[in-house]
Amino acid sequence: MRESFTATQLLRNFPRLEGRDEGREIVLLKLKVTASDKYTGGVDCSAVKPLTKTHEETYESNGTTVYDAAMAKAGYPVLERVSKGESAEGWCAYVVQNSEDTADGDWVLYHKRLAATINGGGTIEAKEFTVPFKLKG
Repeated sequence: MRESFTATQLLRNFPRLEGRDEGREIVLLKLKVTASDKYTGGVDCSAVKPLTKTHEETYESNGTTVYDAAMAKAGYPVLERVSKGESAEGWCAYVVQNSEDTADGDWVLYHKRLAATINGGGTIEAKEFTVPFKLKG
């Protein structure tokens, strides 16, 4: 779809909100995002997600806005929705299960491109993308 996602930092163990997400890890991911100028209405934190290398994905690993206020207060500017043809950088929060034994280098950036019909004819097939990553610092 001509979208671009670059993970530049991973912050593990962001403080959970009181009474939420017990037994799960809050992971912040700093992303540089460019939305397609042709095929999209824009993208946000739900477009990609960090997964443990074992690919144990759950609903909770999707991007969440519940932590936006806490992130901003802690100095992690939230990635806002990126409009068609625009670029932006910011932080996204993810609630990840089964990450206790995951080393910093055992993460995968995951994106699922949905199938689409192109106006004027043609189709784009669905495709999943996974890229292992290891970030320092």
